[in-house]
Amino acid sequence: MHGDIPTSVRAIKAGALEFLTKPYADGDLIAAIEQGLARAERSQAEARAREERIDARIQSVAAGREGGRPAIGQSTEWKGVLRQATQVAATETTVLRQGESGTGKEVLARFIHRASPRRAGPLVAINCAALPDHLLESELFRYERGAFTGAQQPKPGQIELASGGVLFLDEVIEMSAAAQAKLLGVLQEREFQRLGGTRLLRANVRVITATNRDLREAVARGAFREDLYYRLRVFDIQIPPLRERTRDIPLLIEAFLQDIGRAISRPPASQLLASYSGFQGRRAISEAPRDTSHLSQRLCRLNTQRSARRSGARQHAHGRHDDGRDHRRDEEIRGQA
Repeated sequence: MHGDIPTSVRAIKAGALEFLTKPYADGDLIAAIEQGLARAERSQAEARAREERIDARIQSVAAGREGGRPAIGQSTEWKGVLRQATQVAATETTVLRQGESGTGKEVLARFIHRASPRRAGPLVAINCAALPDHLLESELFRYERGAFTGAQQPKPGQIELASGGVLFLDEVIEMSAAAQAKLLGVLQEREFQRLGGTRLLRANVRVITATNRDLREAVARGAFREDLYYRLRVFDIQIPPLRERTRDIPLLIEAFLQDIGRAISRPPASQLLASYSGFQGRRAISEAPRDTSHLSQRLCRLNTQRSARRSGARQHAHGRHDDGRDHRRDEEIRGQA
């Protein structure tokens, strides 16, 4: 094309690889094309290397057992979740993880902790639904000496105990309005006060939250603070239920069976699953890893009971009982007598 310097500058800024003015030599055009192809190949190679580094990082962190269960799964859906977690782990960003109960929200929190620069620090987990409102505030912030009758010594809260690490708040939707306001202050100012205290304490924590319900709906009906919602939802990870990642089921069951105990005599998980009548149609196995753990225990019990019945049937067929004697032979002797 015919052009001038301002036009060429705009073209390069817009993403053009090269700007050729007419008339141009064929050699210049070929060189520009080759340069473009070489640059595309380099970009693709860099992207592949970056993906390989991320995959290696995921495998390394997922296999770790420090502080809890490793992140088990090979499905495309679960790998996508771990990829998001790996990318956000290197930052200080607040993470909100949403998913059904038992889908692995705490497993993912521990994964992010292990993959983050704060991995040397503690991970403190609190289930907001398990504590009454006043106890939840007390757990988070604690108190100074003399804050109330019986407060003889100051006591640090979970925010202080998580200093340098990660604070994981499960079922954050269950927080009271007062606790929400205080948590918002921690996220905004990175400071807080103990109950009965006047000193501002530094909150050196990264906050990860989880919920099994829709926080946006809670905001819409006034049950959850909108400003806190956006503070928590800087990075949102949706965890799919196990029924959408069935490829992970045998791996999870194998891991649960190993936890139950290697001393239990059992066949491989795949054989147990195949022998479990109605397995594919069972709602429990398709819901959550927590239910998968319960099913694993039932499978072991079923396998043990079936083995016992088969052993008993064989003993009966051979006329032998628990005392090891051949009772059919005894009856024949008594009949001859």
